[in-house]
Amino acid sequence: MKDQARSWWGLRRAYGALFAEVDAGGFGPAPEGQLSAEQIVAHLVANDRLCGLVDQLGLAAEAPVATHLREGFDLIVDEPLPWSRTLDLHMRVHLPKHQSQLHVLRS
Repeated sequence: MKDQARSWWGLRRAYGALFAEVDAGGFGPAPEGQLSAEQIVAHLVANDRLCGLVDQLGLAAEAPVATHLREGFDLIVDEPLPWSRTLDLHMRVHLPKHQSQLHVLRS
């Protein structure tokens, strides 16, 4: 349960940093073939709803699930992982990537 609480707080912190980037606003157009700020935020809203399920998983958070993740060349996962590990990757890799994308669109 302690690990789940730590994961929950880590996820909230990661979203907090991302929301600060969104709140800063002033985004320019996306380069061709890239997501716009609006598309990134819409994608994150959908993901946030899915991540909200972590509070309801309890012990099931350790059940392995088929996981297919691709973050450019930095992360490629195509194997069963526990939900808790999938959410950890979301927190440590996926959200910071989108935060960086938003920062670039504002720069």
